[in-house]
Amino acid sequence: MRDNFRKSTLAYFSVFARKLFQSLDQALFEAAEKAKSNVEQSSYYEAMREMRAKADKLTERYQQFLEQGVTDFFSGAAATRQGFDEPSRELKLVDNEALEDELAITVIVTRANTRFAESLWKLNRRLALLRGGKSIEDDDNPCGPAHLTYALSHAAEILEVDKKSRLLMYKLFDKLVIPRAGEFYEKLNKHFVENNILPNLQFSVVKQNDTGLPMPKTSTDAIASTQAAPVASPGSSVPPDVAHQIPPAMSPAMPPASIPLTSAALAPMSPPSQSAAAASANVPA
Repeated sequence: MRDNFRKSTLAYFSVFARKLFQSLDQALFEAAEKAKSNVEQSSYYEAMREMRAKADKLTERYQQFLEQGVTDFFSGAAATRQGFDEPSRELKLVDNEALEDELAITVIVTRANTRFAESLWKLNRRLALLRGGKSIEDDDNPCGPAHLTYALSHAAEILEVDKKSRLLMYKLFDKLVIPRAGEFYEKLNKHFVENNILPNLQFSVVKQNDTGLPMPKTSTDAIASTQAAPVASPGSSVPPDVAHQIPPAMSPAMPPASIPLTSAALAPMSPPSQSAAAASANVPA
């Protein structure tokens, strides 16, 4: 059953990863058209060529990182950070490109963790139950915003593009992929409730003393400050083999330009959009 969870996560986010890389080709072309200098325009065209040449490899590396994350999670291993762990940060301060990548990741993850605070809080506790009860935080979740964004960073390590092109990639990821993550978390939580796995979890908020504004509690410590750890309510049952009850594969809720979740959807990337394709003639060989 754990294999179903792995397949669900890979299938869902691989579709949007591929859509991201396809959309990036068009976005780079549009950025090149608006460039303020020939040098800037050339850098965007070069990034387009790089993306097209490595599109399949990018998706493959993204999928591999996600899959390894699920494997590590259920084996109890620490989440993979690919060079972004705390001990290495001081060394990375001398590398401006790496620092800007890390800052982009931090912004995306922090905003997503806040946006999906309730869904992640509930999902973390249910996934913890499935792997034997060991508590997890947002960054440990194999399908959480942190791991999804680190997967992008890992995939992009093979790209030789300028800073502006890389930041454009992160911007599109935040726009196209992160919102779909929230839909995925809702589906997972709904499935767990339907299967009577911690069906009555209650998420609460706490007011900050300095502002009085309600803030969602996302960490274990914050929740523990006002309530006991959530448990299955009387009358609910958690099967003895619950650690192996993983949701079946699900199809993603597709955006307007839908991509059916079929084997065809996971085939090699289709050619770029007509406007981008037409622009190919303008991209220096």
